[in-house]
Amino acid sequence: MKKTVFMAVCIAFGMAFMASCGNSEKRGGDNFVETVDNDDDVDNDSDDNNASLIQLKSEIKAYNAQCPLNLGNGMTVTSAKVLAGECVYYYSVDESQYSIDNFRQNASEMKQNAKSLLTANDAKIFTELIAKTNLDLKYVYVGDTTGEAFEIILSNNELKRLVD
Repeated sequence: MKKTVFMAVCIAFGMAFMASCGNSEKRGGDNFVETVDNDDDVDNDSDDNNASLIQLKSEIKAYNAQCPLNLGNGMTVTSAKVLAGECVYYYSVDESQYSIDNFRQNASEMKQNAKSLLTANDAKIFTELIAKTNLDLKYVYVGDTTGEAFEIILSNNELKRLVD
């Protein structure tokens, strides 16, 4: 029986946010993280923005040292990347438990759940950090058997409204 989309989102977002908000010095690791240093999309006039982007890249590098991160219930974070214009979290979805089509059918509910989770106490620091970088936040869910993908994208303006 397929589990509810809400449960999947709560588990996946909650665990990812708690892990990504910790102290990177405690997690450490020298694993390679793919980042794009061409920050044309990012407002380079802001020292705070540049500092936030550097901090985000450091956090993502440390986070990737933990990946793949099995969240249980058929969800695994495979990696996170800072790309030009966006911060992306990649998930592998056990399609014997979840249907990517079901994710699509409930896209607006999933996005609203993501916004709710991003305002939770454990995620506020992460949300504020992303908002300061002027990057969008994207979650990519990829089915483990079909390779079918579903994305949730939160624009930087949406993130800024969440932290205001």
